[in-house]
Amino acid sequence: MGGGFGGKQEMLTEDIVVLAALKLRRPVKLEFTRAEQFYGATHPPPLQDHHQDRRQGRRHLTALRIRVLSNTGAYGN
Repeated sequence: MGGGFGGKQEMLTEDIVVLAALKLRRPVKLEFTRAEQFYGATHPPPLQDHHQDRRQGRRHLTALRIRVLSNTGAYGN
């Protein structure tokens, strides 16, 4: 599956691809259309973030304060 960059580790459609690959005995690729992406995959929850940073010069980050409010509902994985 590769890396879960941004919380994409939910197994929703990967089992379909695995079954197809086992049946066909060859690599399989599942590609969503734009519309399918919205109802067939997970989405990041809406969130608000406020942050402040303090830097020393242009490169050195010396302090970081982050406040995040995430509307995950009942399924906040």
